[in-house]
Amino acid sequence: MPEPDLTDPTAPGPAARVEVIAVTAGHGPRPVELARRRRGLLTSLAVLVPSVDAATPGLIRAVTGWAPPEFRVEVVVVDPGPGDPAARAALDEVADHLDALAWPWASVPQPILSRAEGLDAAVQACSSEFVIAVHGGTDHLGDVPAGLGHLWAEGADVLIADGGGDARPVLERVAVGLGLRAGGPGTVVVLRRWVARFLLGDLALALDPGAELLERCELLDLTVLDVQPPT
Repeated sequence: MPEPDLTDPTAPGPAARVEVIAVTAGHGPRPVELARRRRGLLTSLAVLVPSVDAATPGLIRAVTGWAPPEFRVEVVVVDPGPGDPAARAALDEVADHLDALAWPWASVPQPILSRAEGLDAAVQACSSEFVIAVHGGTDHLGDVPAGLGHLWAEGADVLIADGGGDARPVLERVAVGLGLRAGGPGTVVVLRRWVARFLLGDLALALDPGAELLERCELLDLTVLDVQPPT
């Protein structure tokens, strides 16, 4: 007779893992070409602006000055509403700048109570292949084109570029880049849109959105591309 199966079906399975692939910024031309030379189809990116403040116009000017012509880069801004005159003035400045360039952008008319809510709303409003979050500075936007090529080559889901100045685990650094953890250097995070929808959907309902984000990353068994500075 066969041995009975005594496995508890309610017991947790093997622990999910997050694979981290380290690449050097600007290293290797071939992965870059994967994102840049897709005949008849521009790689589309959406820059998420989940909250508006005095620094937002500078961020948007940096984005429009950086955006490579071989990518389609849109901007998705969460409208701060009429209750914050300073934020409203900053949004008007952003709108004037983007409209003058005929730049693709969208405003999400939703009252936002937290950054997690803003990220969720912005992701739902975009249709790009990838979404970008910039936190603490735009110095590492230049790492995105090569990083996107590596995303294609390695089959990764998330890209983080922060200059290697943060010694925390990579998922903590992703949370910093999304503005869900404090501290850290200027950070750029790129996510596939479907990944962002899962990671950020209703995230604000969690008691600790940052901790919830880390748990969701582990559930998805993500591959994270960590862009390191040249040595």
